[in-house]
Amino acid sequence: MKKRVVTAMATMVVVAASGKNLVVNGTFDSGELSSWTRNATTGKAGKQGKVAVFPAGGNSWVDAALGGKALVVQSFNSRDNIWLDSTDSYVQQSFNVDEPGRYSLTFNYAGRGHRDDKYWVRASCRVRVIQGGEIEGKAIYDEAFTPVTKSSYVKYEGTVEITKPGRYLLQFFMPQPVGTEPEACDKCVVIDNVCFERFGGCEAAALSFEPRGDEDRTAEVLAAVKSGATLRFAKGEYHFRSPTKLYYYISNHDNPQPHTVFLPIMNVEDMTMRGDGAVFLFHGSGVGLTLMDTRRVTLKGIAFEWARPPFSEAKVVSFDGKGAVLKPDPVRFPLAVENGRLIAIGEGWKNHVPIIEAFAGDTLDPIMGINGMGRASELGDGTIRVEMGRWRMARPLRPGDIALMRSPYRPSPGISLCRAHDTLMEDCTWHGGDGMGLVAQRCENVTIRGSGKASDRTSGAFARKGAGYATALQADATHFSNCKGCVLVENSFFEATVDDAINVHSTCLRIESVPKPDMLVCRYMHGQSTGFDVFLPGERLRFIKASTLEPGFETVVKSARITDHRHAIITLAEPMPQGYAPGDAVENADWQPCVVFRNNIARNICARAVLLTTPGKAVIEGNLFDHGSSQVIQLEGDASGWYESGACRDVTIRNNVFRNCAFLHGEGIIQIRPNLRDIKSQKERYHRNIVIERNRFETPRIPLLRACSVSNLIWRNNEVIYTDSFPARGKEPFVIDYSEGVEIDGSRRMPSR
Repeated sequence: MKKRVVTAMATMVVVAASGKNLVVNGTFDSGELSSWTRNATTGKAGKQGKVAVFPAGGNSWVDAALGGKALVVQSFNSRDNIWLDSTDSYVQQSFNVDEPGRYSLTFNYAGRGHRDDKYWVRASCRVRVIQGGEIEGKAIYDEAFTPVTKSSYVKYEGTVEITKPGRYLLQFFMPQPVGTEPEACDKCVVIDNVCFERFGGCEAAALSFEPRGDEDRTAEVLAAVKSGATLRFAKGEYHFRSPTKLYYYISNHDNPQPHTVFLPIMNVEDMTMRGDGAVFLFHGSGVGLTLMDTRRVTLKGIAFEWARPPFSEAKVVSFDGKGAVLKPDPVRFPLAVENGRLIAIGEGWKNHVPIIEAFAGDTLDPIMGINGMGRASELGDGTIRVEMGRWRMARPLRPGDIALMRSPYRPSPGISLCRAHDTLMEDCTWHGGDGMGLVAQRCENVTIRGSGKASDRTSGAFARKGAGYATALQADATHFSNCKGCVLVENSFFEATVDDAINVHSTCLRIESVPKPDMLVCRYMHGQSTGFDVFLPGERLRFIKASTLEPGFETVVKSARITDHRHAIITLAEPMPQGYAPGDAVENADWQPCVVFRNNIARNICARAVLLTTPGKAVIEGNLFDHGSSQVIQLEGDASGWYESGACRDVTIRNNVFRNCAFLHGEGIIQIRPNLRDIKSQKERYHRNIVIERNRFETPRIPLLRACSVSNLIWRNNEVIYTDSFPARGKEPFVIDYSEGVEIDGSRRMPSR
């Protein structure tokens, strides 16, 4: 029988108390290599394999695969796979219990299709705790869990009553799959993040770490991760070189599977990672830190950095209008030219970088937005000449200016929050990532703040002093997708990023077909926003007319199943009403957060500073927006491009300073304009209840406000000081159409068009 290779990817949480290795406190009893047994009720007999369990905690892997015929267990350090020619299989581990009592058993699980994102149907799996340490012993715990098609993990939680000390067996049993599966698809059930511990049996740990040169600290830090623990990091650099493989989809990214994650922190509660000027330095490509299925995790005083940033910088030597001669730092930003293409070289990776953007060498003001690069050639003196397309520039490039070169490919963000509840990041900064800086999705209540003023630069995204470069990120600094509760960003500093400082939105799916009156087949439309949960049972679904973006009928989701990374089947509590059809869209009416963006500095941003698409109450106040090249605040929404939804219903913009912004792009400093296909047929405006008051605009004569499809918009008590910092664009300060209830300083404007 043909055997397929499935790469193990799970992380076993292990915790130590007082230096001991006790299963009751979260790890297994042996400090050496501990044998897992795998076997089959039919077919060939199983083999023995090793799973690494480190003294005082560590990481081990369990990947239970149902590939017709395959079960894999792979250790953290080993590349060896163990196979069975059977479909009824189990994996098990024996351990000692010294003290009777109530024990908590938790783990993550998911059904996976490892090739072409294919999924299938299977029977319930089971988890067992067997007294006596042998399979023939008495099962004191036996529960089913069904790894239905999921794009991400589901958490299992159980309580096991153990009445006598002795040897026990923890077993995961995978029965025969149900249904017909495509032979070309490797199929598996993933068991991840297993934790078995006595209630109250392990006191919260407080562990301290000191820098140790460039030593890899990955295993050591992950071994200390535990609910209730406090991890303290003294000032200095901590290097991470051993990423974990993790299958999940991240919003607004290209999502190669699996993701590589250097610090996967999963299924913990009330944990703190505290630094005193600590720098986490990641080597290679991947997510720096992931919080997944966590509650009340605090990150404080930590800078997240890449040893070789995924973007590249070079100083401009000369510019002749058609191309530029650039001089990169060969150590910090190694570059090469291959067949006329400029190639960035990193630790274990290299990318074609066809995009160039530019900043002033003395002030970091954006000079040029996205521009394509043509042929590149090495000049032999450490410089490279690149041909450039024609693009709007604030001024010609000069010697000493900074060119930022990057790829359009963004596999993963620097920091990923997934189903994380009540997360606090205080005095944390991030300075890189293979995409955006920080992405939070399916999260509830996320706070990012500095303990002092924004100008202290203790929180946010910018180039770290002494790091050897000037710009910060090749995409958004912070991005919140399909969240709820409150998103709070305050006292933070954002500078020289090439996209938004903050972007908040939900994701709507296009209706592809309606096989039954109460069933929808929906499609994830944008290629970088696929595979993650948009709907779960019990949540409210809202229909959207795609041509006019008018939100309408709401109902409850009975079931939602992701069939592949581009499609989901949704069953409704009641039939779809008349007036909607394939081509229209649906959004989750529950997962749309309130937003507070307060007392921040967003400077030299090569895009918007604030992009909002959410009906939750939004307050943007006390911020300094300085030399952003495009519109500063944008309220958008669409069902035709990114499919980012969430009509704004209550927005206050007050006490901000807008200084010399929108000099390259945008229709106004504040732009309220959803992407509509048929605005003339719209009966209900998309955005509403917006107040813009007590702000200060220092600007050349360009539109202050561009508004479309808005009802109840008030502009009052704003101060405008005109400058000659750059040429005027546009004649009118207010450009408003297809809107009602617009009031400018007490004067009511008549409905337009």
